[in-house]
Amino acid sequence: DLERMFLAVKAAGGDPTAIGGRNLLKELEQAQMASASEVIFGLLCLEGVDYTPSADAKNTPDSLFTALSTLQAADGSFGYTYGDVTYVDAGLTAQAVTALAPYYAAGGTAKTVADKALGYLKTLQQADGSLTTEYGIDSTAMAETVVALCAIGQDPDEFKKDTNSASLTDAVAALYDS
Repeated sequence: DLERMFLAVKAAGGDPTAIGGRNLLKELEQAQMASASEVIFGLLCLEGVDYTPSADAKNTPDSLFTALSTLQAADGSFGYTYGDVTYVDAGLTAQAVTALAPYYAAGGTAKTVADKALGYLKTLQQADGSLTTEYGIDSTAMAETVVALCAIGQDPDEFKKDTNSASLTDAVAALYDS
């Protein structure tokens, strides 16, 4: 909830360091972030915020890169746990790439994690360009992947299973036409 509040204040043009007597930035620096979604949205919160992390900050962009690399599955995906079951989430995997976008060009851990995530998403891609999970065509993951690719400066029209396949944008357009 902290990350959602932070992003909402930021989106509304407010100051996350002074909202209702709270400094959400300081709270974010100290927050316990155990899940991929918390880390991803923590990174999104820090995007575009001009600040120097405090000396005792638990969460900085670098520490969050490391946390993401630890939470990333061997196949490049990210997911969530509900009860005793871990679920892979293609949309969350694309969101990780978006969160890493401001740091992608610098290389290092951020680029490595993002490229591995994109590799996973490519394994879901079908010849018609769509991304398919065990539940069928995943239009949300497709949209999130378009956003992620644009965020890192890649053309989603070039995101293809192979050279003879349709692109991701072809698949998104086909959904509009259906």
